[in-house]
Amino acid sequence: MRNSWTDDRLDDLNTRIDLGFSRVETEIRGVRTEMRTEFAAVRQEMKDESASVCQEMRTEFASVRQEMREEFASVRADMKEEFASVRQEMRGEFASVRADMKEEFASVRQEMKEGFALMEKRFERMDERFDGFQQTINRFGAGIIIALIGVLLTQI
Repeated sequence: MRNSWTDDRLDDLNTRIDLGFSRVETEIRGVRTEMRTEFAAVRQEMKDESASVCQEMRTEFASVRQEMREEFASVRADMKEEFASVRQEMRGEFASVRADMKEEFASVRQEMKEGFALMEKRFERMDERFDGFQQTINRFGAGIIIALIGVLLTQI
């Protein structure tokens, strides 16, 4: 036999459905609340961890900066020492080269003076020869003139 749906039975079914939905709504609210709480906790953990990582990074970067400053200062000091050494070495070498050049120039000057003195002597000897040659020509010319005068005087 089949039971028929009476108003009481329908009301009872309706009440049970309402109670079921009420329990589901309560459960959903609980899940939402729990999710919000958990998400808030996860967000807070992420913020804390991010802040911690940022702080570690700042500390590490500061340490690296300090190490770099110290290394650069050390490199600068080493470079200054090396440049000072190179400058000193160059000064010594330039002084040595200058001394060598002075000696060489003095030697070249002396050789040039000796060469010019030798040339001067040669020119003086040539002047003496030209002077002798000129006297010979003058004598020869005078002899010719005297001979011509003699020829002319004998002819007159």
